[in-house]
Amino acid sequence: MAVFSLQEVKKLQVQNVIDDNFASWPEGATRGYYGGGYNPSLSQSNFLRIDFNTETVDFTPNILPEQMTLSGSVSNPNGTYGYLAGSQILSSCKIRRLDFSNETVSQPGYDLPQYKSKSTGLQSDSYGYFGGGYAAPSTYFSTIVKLDFSNDTTSPVSATLSQKKDQAAGSSSSLYGYIVAGYGPPPSPPPAFVFYCNISRLDFSNETLNESAVGDFPFGRVSMSGTQSSQAGYFAGGAPLPYNCTITRLDFSSETLSDPGGTLTRGTAAMATVQNNFSAYFGGGYSPPSITYRSSIYKLDFASETVSNPVNYATPPTNNLRKNSAGISGGQSVARGNGYKTYGYWAGGGTGTSYPTTISSIARQDLSTDSISIIDAVLQGGPKSELGSIQSKNYGYFVGGGGPGTPGTNYGNSSHMTRLDFSNETTRFYPTWHPIGARDIAGTQSAHYGYSAGGYSLMPYEVMGFSPAWLSTIHRVDFDTETTTSPSNLRLTVRMATGATVESSDNAYFGGGYTGPGAVADQVRKLNFATDTESTSPMTLTGQIYSFAGASDNNYGFFGAGYHQYVGRRSQVDRLDFSTETLTPNYTNLSQKKTQHSALSDTRLYGYYGGGSDDSAITCTISRLDFSTGTSNTHSPNFPTIKYATPGAVTN
Repeated sequence: MAVFSLQEVKKLQVQNVIDDNFASWPEGATRGYYGGGYNPSLSQSNFLRIDFNTETVDFTPNILPEQMTLSGSVSNPNGTYGYLAGSQILSSCKIRRLDFSNETVSQPGYDLPQYKSKSTGLQSDSYGYFGGGYAAPSTYFSTIVKLDFSNDTTSPVSATLSQKKDQAAGSSSSLYGYIVAGYGPPPSPPPAFVFYCNISRLDFSNETLNESAVGDFPFGRVSMSGTQSSQAGYFAGGAPLPYNCTITRLDFSSETLSDPGGTLTRGTAAMATVQNNFSAYFGGGYSPPSITYRSSIYKLDFASETVSNPVNYATPPTNNLRKNSAGISGGQSVARGNGYKTYGYWAGGGTGTSYPTTISSIARQDLSTDSISIIDAVLQGGPKSELGSIQSKNYGYFVGGGGPGTPGTNYGNSSHMTRLDFSNETTRFYPTWHPIGARDIAGTQSAHYGYSAGGYSLMPYEVMGFSPAWLSTIHRVDFDTETTTSPSNLRLTVRMATGATVESSDNAYFGGGYTGPGAVADQVRKLNFATDTESTSPMTLTGQIYSFAGASDNNYGFFGAGYHQYVGRRSQVDRLDFSTETLTPNYTNLSQKKTQHSALSDTRLYGYYGGGSDDSAITCTISRLDFSTGTSNTHSPNFPTIKYATPGAVTN
């Protein structure tokens, strides 16, 4: 077993953050499961489980409801579920789901639209994809079926492969899925089969296919095994004779193919693959002579790109001989602790209720240990409170804010932005990030853009045309170029400050907030990332609320606490279901009443609502919301200093 220093582990974690590769390279995986498959005498319905920490293999106590083989497989990015889709046994179109937390198997209820086996699994942040496939006795598919991880529903993708084929290998980066080689009938007679060598690239952002972005695979292959690290895809084994023992590397950044040097000890086909942060494990399969079934597990080390066979079986290898199993990976990560993110960062705020007491320090919350400390990096351009926050895969951005100011110069409402580099926790200063200068901005982000919406400005009349000003503008930053624009068609439907934001992978939702002198909203506004359009949602909050905060997991957004215009401080949480766009009012309560606070989440287990003020005083406390149960407790420890009002909050 490879041994890594703490610094090496940190470096690899940071690289995973940099590459935004949580979906295709399951950061949370501590276990892999080989499900179903052919045995020399009997098809299987059980799972072989490999513990990545000890590299031992045993059987899980729970089994599939039926024998499954040649199933497509994906794992969701949270490390909570793995899915096996279709099977050649009984001509099945069923999707079976393994819950990694308790290792129980269920049927979500939405199956493939038709019987299909031998499909290729790909996965993005939000969806699993099953490409190609086969139906007995002689039907091959070019279609792709999409599985929505948020609600387990399936739907067809409009793009289709250029060939009808099955048993292709799959690999996924953060941007694309690659379907490699495969097997199928020729497009015209004679009636012989074809071993394809082409590579089809699926763009996750728009679900279009490009058949020429990557050159052909070096040889036509079927039943190869595909996997991925944060940097590259890897393809191992495969038929026909001579069975392949070479491992081929696809560099995600250049989309070029190479042979890094690692090889299997024997040519093997139909292996299943599972992977964790550091390695992939190719299990089972068959090889000559006379299609000999194998129980070997090969380990590919991503850092060195070397291959070994280190695995010990915790139980006797009865029924371990199998081919055409499905590989899924998940479970809670030791490196990531209790969540999908590593650290939360809380910037600025204040230790008193007036601007001269604002601070520039940044507190780091370790989400695996729940410890909190002050880091060396600080807000640049002066201490601030009432900050807006957005984040990309590489950086957190703390935008605008209020602080000590001089009359006639926007009274301390800042146009500054401080960028926090997640990889080394250093900051960079942008003095004119926000073109006007505002505080109480609502921040959100898609995969490629950040949005700072609304806010409150005190610009002089001759600059703004009115004073004071609640803003409706949305400023968009391109994360690749770090340039900011203010598209004329991109506006909030109302002026807004001190509102809260939650976001899914497709949309952001702005709730409540001040909309003008003495006016507070209860409406929710929706920003669609794909079209950059904003509209009024039919949903309304439990009341006219401002100075509250939003946290999100992959399925829901949670608008927490705040100040009700007629009731005062509140602890209520309204939950927004992203899949149905429905709101559950008063879903639960935070452990404290809070206003002028901020929130962040680890996107998997918990939301943290920190700082602000409660019924007694301004505060340094944090209320932690358990997403799965809807319960909340007061987090320990507190911030080292009071965080009032509205500190910046991001997670890496």
